[in-house]
This record gives sequence, structure tokens and C-alpha cells, in this order.
Amino acid sequence: MLIAINAYKQVESKGTKMKDDKKIAKHIHKVQYYETDQMQVVHHSNYLRFYEEARTAFMEKIGLGYDMLEKNGIIIPVTAISCQYLGAAVYPHELEIRSKITKYTGVRMTVEYEVYDLVTDKLINQGITQHAFVDKEFKPFAMQRNYPELHKKFLEYTVEE
Repeated sequence: MLIAINAYKQVESKGTKMKDDKKIAKHIHKVQYYETDQMQVVHHSNYLRFYEEARTAFMEKIGLGYDMLEKNGIIIPVTAISCQYLGAAVYPHELEIRSKITKYTGVRMTVEYEVYDLVTDKLINQGITQHAFVDKEFKPFAMQRNYPELHKKFLEYTVEE
């Protein structure tokens, strides 16, 4: 089971449309000064990095780390990104990035994100990344055929909408 651990305080779930806590990863990121502009507001491009940071941490926690997948010849490139800004993250606040797999076919995967400012308790960003499963030659393949055990693990952590 995934548990959010914060060295400063316990992270509690805020109002969200995300459900099924076992399948939702909660990742804490402390805004760094270099991520901000002169007004100490996080530059918009950093949210894509936050998504990747949260997604890779989630996958490692459930036993599907990118290092292990790539050693097995599985590459999961991003094929599309959507990002909606609802507020601003500022230095030196901490953010909670919640990620969940919302669609998984064995050939494609969709991950959704919600970013909360832990100081203001506000939802400040929502996003989606879409991915494909390809081999080292970037040819798509079906996980259920080539890696049935890993396929089951992906299914186990997919949130049914």
C-alpha cells in the first residue's frame, strides 16, 4: 500500500475527485528557488518535471521502476501532455503531487496528476500524460503478450473511472 510520508507533517487527503487511495501516489516536492522567476513563482515548465518526478516515484513504489523496465527492454515514452494551471506555486512552499494511472491497455497508458500547495491547501494544477509501451527499437508491443506478470501489476494499480 502506498503511504505519503512527509518529514515535516503528516499529509492528509484534501477534497479531490481522485479515489481509491491504494492506487494514488502522493509525492512531496519542496519548491526550489531555481525553479522560480523573480517573483518567486514556479515557472510553468517545471510542472512537467513535477509530473515525471511523481510518476517515477509512484512506479518505483509499486515495483515497476523505470530502471527495471528498461533493463527488460521496456521503454515508456510520453506521447502527449496536458497541463491546466489553476493557481501558482511559490518558493518555499511544499507541493503534494498526486498521480494515478487512469487508463491502461497494455499498449498505452494514461496518468493523471493533481498538484496541491500544502501551505494554502489549494489545488493549483491538474495534468495528464499519455504513454506508449515500445521496445528498444521504438516498436510498440503489447505488455500482456510479452510481459504478462508486469501487465497484471499495471492492471492492479489502474484506477477504474
